[in-house]
Amino acid sequence: MVTVARATRSRIYQDRQQGQEELEAFYRAEMPRMTVFLLNLGASVYEAADAGHEAFLTLLPDRWREIEHPSAWLRTVAYRKYLRQATNRTQPLDPIPERPGGTCPVDLVLLTEQQAAVRDALGQLSPAEREAMAWKLDGFTHQEAAQALGKDPAAVRQSYLRARKRLASILKLKGEAKSGE
Repeated sequence: MVTVARATRSRIYQDRQQGQEELEAFYRAEMPRMTVFLLNLGASVYEAADAGHEAFLTLLPDRWREIEHPSAWLRTVAYRKYLRQATNRTQPLDPIPERPGGTCPVDLVLLTEQQAAVRDALGQLSPAEREAMAWKLDGFTHQEAAQALGKDPAAVRQSYLRARKRLASILKLKGEAKSGE
Protein backbone atom coordinates (compact mmCIF):
# COMPACT_ATOMS: atom_id res chain seq x y z
CA MET A 1 0.00 0.00 0.00
CA VAL A 2 2.82 2.39 0.86
CA THR A 3 4.61 1.71 -2.43
CA VAL A 4 1.42 2.48 -4.40
CA ALA A 5 1.09 5.84 -2.61
CA ARG A 6 4.76 6.64 -3.28
CA ALA A 7 4.39 5.66 -6.92
CA THR A 8 1.31 7.86 -7.23
CA ARG A 9 3.07 10.83 -5.60
CA SER A 10 6.08 10.25 -7.82
CA ARG A 11 3.89 10.19 -10.95
CA ILE A 12 2.08 13.38 -9.86
CA TYR A 13 5.42 15.09 -9.23
CA GLN A 14 6.75 13.99 -12.65
CA ASP A 15 3.56 15.20 -14.37
CA ARG A 16 3.84 18.59 -12.67
CA GLN A 17 7.52 18.83 -13.58
CA GLN A 18 6.79 17.95 -17.22
CA GLY A 19 3.91 20.44 -17.31
CA GLN A 20 6.14 23.18 -15.96
CA GLU A 21 8.82 22.42 -18.55
CA GLU A 22 6.22 22.49 -21.34
CA LEU A 23 4.89 25.84 -20.12
CA GLU A 24 8.41 27.28 -19.92
CA ALA A 25 9.12 26.13 -23.49
CA PHE A 26 5.81 27.62 -24.64
CA TYR A 27 6.67 30.89 -22.90
CA ARG A 28 10.16 31.06 -24.43
CA ALA A 29 8.74 30.43 -27.91
CA GLU A 30 5.69 32.70 -27.71
CA MET A 31 6.77 35.71 -25.65
CA PRO A 32 9.18 37.19 -28.24
CA ARG A 33 6.69 36.57 -31.08
CA MET A 34 3.84 38.07 -29.08
CA THR A 35 5.97 41.10 -28.21
CA VAL A 36 6.61 41.77 -31.90
CA PHE A 37 2.91 41.19 -32.60
CA LEU A 38 1.99 43.88 -30.08
CA LEU A 39 4.70 46.19 -31.43
CA ASN A 40 3.06 45.84 -34.83
CA LEU A 41 -0.21 46.92 -33.22
CA GLY A 42 1.38 50.09 -31.84
CA ALA A 43 2.64 49.13 -28.39
CA SER A 44 6.02 50.21 -27.09
CA VAL A 45 8.43 47.45 -26.05
CA TYR A 46 7.52 48.01 -22.41
CA GLU A 47 3.76 48.06 -23.04
CA ALA A 48 4.05 44.91 -25.12
CA ALA A 49 6.03 43.13 -22.41
CA ASP A 50 3.58 44.16 -19.70
CA ALA A 51 0.55 43.08 -21.71
CA GLY A 52 2.24 39.84 -22.71
CA HIS A 53 3.14 38.94 -19.16
CA GLU A 54 -0.37 39.77 -17.98
CA ALA A 55 -1.78 37.51 -20.68
CA PHE A 56 0.52 34.68 -19.64
CA LEU A 57 -0.61 35.07 -16.03
CA THR A 58 -4.17 34.29 -17.10
CA LEU A 59 -2.95 30.91 -18.37
CA LEU A 60 -1.56 29.77 -15.03
CA PRO A 61 -1.45 27.25 -13.53
CA ASP A 62 -2.94 24.77 -16.01
CA ARG A 63 -5.40 26.72 -18.15
CA TRP A 64 -2.95 26.88 -21.05
CA ARG A 65 -3.43 23.14 -21.65
CA GLU A 66 -7.22 23.49 -21.93
CA ILE A 67 -7.25 26.14 -24.65
CA GLU A 68 -7.60 24.83 -28.19
CA HIS A 69 -5.45 27.49 -29.91
CA PRO A 70 -3.25 28.95 -27.15
CA SER A 71 -1.10 31.13 -29.44
CA ALA A 72 -4.08 32.96 -30.95
CA TRP A 73 -5.86 33.13 -27.59
CA LEU A 74 -2.76 34.59 -25.98
CA ARG A 75 -2.43 37.31 -28.62
CA THR A 76 -6.10 38.25 -28.27
CA VAL A 77 -5.81 38.54 -24.48
CA ALA A 78 -2.50 40.41 -24.70
CA TYR A 79 -3.95 42.91 -27.19
CA ARG A 80 -6.92 43.52 -24.88
CA LYS A 81 -4.55 43.98 -21.95
CA TYR A 82 -2.55 46.47 -24.01
CA LEU A 83 -5.68 48.45 -24.90
CA ARG A 84 -6.70 48.57 -21.22
CA GLN A 85 -3.38 49.96 -20.06
CA ALA A 86 -3.44 53.47 -18.66
CA THR A 87 -3.93 56.25 -21.17
CA ASN A 88 -1.06 58.17 -19.58
CA ARG A 89 1.77 56.14 -21.05
CA THR A 90 5.27 57.28 -20.22
CA GLN A 91 8.63 55.78 -20.95
CA PRO A 92 10.54 54.67 -17.87
CA LEU A 93 13.65 56.70 -17.21
CA ASP A 94 15.41 54.23 -14.94
CA PRO A 95 17.51 51.44 -16.42
CA ILE A 96 15.90 48.05 -16.64
CA PRO A 97 16.90 46.00 -13.62
CA GLU A 98 18.69 42.72 -14.08
CA ARG A 99 16.41 39.83 -13.25
CA PRO A 100 17.96 36.42 -12.72
CA GLY A 101 16.31 33.92 -15.01
CA GLY A 102 13.89 36.54 -16.36
CA THR A 103 13.50 37.95 -19.81
CA CYS A 104 13.85 41.58 -20.68
CA PRO A 105 11.74 42.69 -23.65
CA VAL A 106 14.54 44.89 -24.94
CA ASP A 107 16.85 41.87 -25.15
CA LEU A 108 14.20 39.84 -26.95
CA VAL A 109 13.23 42.39 -29.57
CA LEU A 110 15.90 43.97 -31.71
CA LEU A 111 14.41 45.54 -34.81
CA THR A 112 16.39 45.96 -38.01
CA GLU A 113 16.16 49.24 -39.86
CA GLN A 114 13.70 47.68 -42.31
CA GLN A 115 11.52 46.28 -39.49
CA ALA A 116 11.51 49.68 -37.79
CA ALA A 117 10.41 51.32 -41.07
CA VAL A 118 7.58 48.79 -41.43
CA ARG A 119 6.54 49.36 -37.81
CA ASP A 120 6.45 53.13 -38.39
CA ALA A 121 4.41 52.61 -41.55
CA LEU A 122 1.99 50.35 -39.67
CA GLY A 123 1.22 53.32 -37.45
CA GLN A 124 -0.29 55.12 -40.43
CA LEU A 125 -2.88 52.39 -41.07
CA SER A 126 -6.44 52.32 -39.76
CA PRO A 127 -6.94 50.16 -36.66
CA ALA A 128 -8.67 47.38 -38.65
CA GLU A 129 -5.92 47.37 -41.29
CA ARG A 130 -3.18 47.37 -38.68
CA GLU A 131 -4.83 44.54 -36.78
CA ALA A 132 -5.23 42.38 -39.90
CA MET A 133 -1.63 43.04 -40.94
CA ALA A 134 -0.26 42.27 -37.46
CA TRP A 135 -2.00 38.87 -37.42
CA LYS A 136 -0.72 38.10 -40.93
CA LEU A 137 2.84 39.18 -40.10
CA ASP A 138 2.71 36.85 -37.10
CA GLY A 139 1.97 33.91 -39.40
CA PHE A 140 -1.76 33.48 -38.86
CA THR A 141 -4.17 32.87 -41.75
CA HIS A 142 -7.11 35.19 -42.38
CA GLN A 143 -9.42 32.44 -41.08
CA GLU A 144 -7.44 32.05 -37.84
CA ALA A 145 -7.26 35.80 -37.32
CA ALA A 146 -10.97 36.19 -37.98
CA GLN A 147 -11.78 33.44 -35.51
CA ALA A 148 -9.59 35.01 -32.82
CA LEU A 149 -11.01 38.49 -33.47
CA GLY A 150 -14.62 37.37 -33.78
CA LYS A 151 -14.87 38.85 -37.27
CA ASP A 152 -15.85 37.61 -40.70
CA PRO A 153 -12.86 36.15 -42.59
CA ALA A 154 -13.78 38.21 -45.67
CA ALA A 155 -13.59 41.41 -43.60
CA VAL A 156 -10.17 40.46 -42.24
CA ARG A 157 -8.95 39.56 -45.74
CA GLN A 158 -10.24 42.89 -47.12
CA SER A 159 -8.57 44.85 -44.31
CA TYR A 160 -5.33 42.99 -44.95
CA LEU A 161 -5.44 43.72 -48.70
CA ARG A 162 -6.06 47.43 -48.05
CA ALA A 163 -3.26 47.47 -45.48
CA ARG A 164 -0.83 45.77 -47.86
CA LYS A 165 -1.62 48.28 -50.61
CA ARG A 166 -1.23 51.24 -48.24
CA LEU A 167 2.00 49.87 -46.75
CA ALA A 168 3.48 49.41 -50.21
CA SER A 169 2.63 53.00 -51.03
CA ILE A 170 3.96 54.38 -47.73
CA LEU A 171 7.20 52.39 -47.85
CA LYS A 172 7.75 53.26 -51.51
CA LEU A 173 7.41 56.95 -50.70
CA LYS A 174 9.86 56.61 -47.79
CA GLY A 175 12.33 54.77 -50.05
CA GLU A 176 12.06 57.48 -52.69
CA ALA A 177 12.55 60.21 -50.06
CA LYS A 178 15.71 58.51 -48.73
CA SER A 179 17.19 58.02 -52.19
CA GLY A 180 16.47 61.67 -53.07
CA GLU A 181 18.41 63.01 -50.07
